[in-house]
Amino acid sequence: MHTAVAAAPPPMAPMQNVSQVVHVNVGSHGPQKRWSPAVAALLSLIIPGVGQAYKGQVLNGIVWFIVVVLGYAFFVIPGLILHLCCIAGAAMGNPYR
Repeated sequence: MHTAVAAAPPPMAPMQNVSQVVHVNVGSHGPQKRWSPAVAALLSLIIPGVGQAYKGQVLNGIVWFIVVVLGYAFFVIPGLILHLCCIAGAAMGNPYR
């Protein structure tokens, strides 16, 4: 009869130090710009308030949408003026402050 003998596991190598370099941007630069004022203005031109939502200001965009639609519903000229203000507001300002 043959008996099987289990082989001993190989000896473990000593632990090696693993170094990892992590680059972190520190300073007053803040988060990188992830939005385009031109895209925000174009979106608000097509649908009022969508440019604000694109910037991350969703509630502001909803309010602009309601105000501009009401402006157009009552009179064309106030709606047009509000729409232009909405477009300008979408393109201006820093949403990361």
